[in-house]
Amino acid sequence: MRRLIKGELHNTYQDHTKNNFDIFKNPTNEEFEKAKSQSDFNFIKGIITNDGDLYIWSSELLHNKAIYIGNVPCGITFIYTKYLIIDQYTMDYEHSINVTNTLNLALKNLNSIGINADTNVEIKDYIDDYKNIKKLEDLLNLG
Repeated sequence: MRRLIKGELHNTYQDHTKNNFDIFKNPTNEEFEKAKSQSDFNFIKGIITNDGDLYIWSSELLHNKAIYIGNVPCGITFIYTKYLIIDQYTMDYEHSINVTNTLNLALKNLNSIGINADTNVEIKDYIDDYKNIKKLEDLLNLG
């Protein structure tokens, strides 16, 4: 039996040029494609919360603006093109985020938009702890 994966439109932001940018919580692949299509660059930005929820939006919208106007919780910030770019600072923010646990909780939501253990990863501003990270699987097994 197949389980229906259902996302949620969390919020919509309209900029000064009347462009709408949707913010999705735990998006489906269709919602992922919609968020990508709202970008001239065809990629997305997002946040993974401590409890594994995934929020995504068009790359046209800055993380801090999405957090503020979209009422998006804090968490691990990322950009996704054909690979995952994670901001190391948000992984170490006050040491309150357990990266391995958070990503394992989010794996089902990441899989629904095509991000899986084999996805290439780049850690922005990495420190020695993350220098050998090449794939999402490496972060999932970091513990």
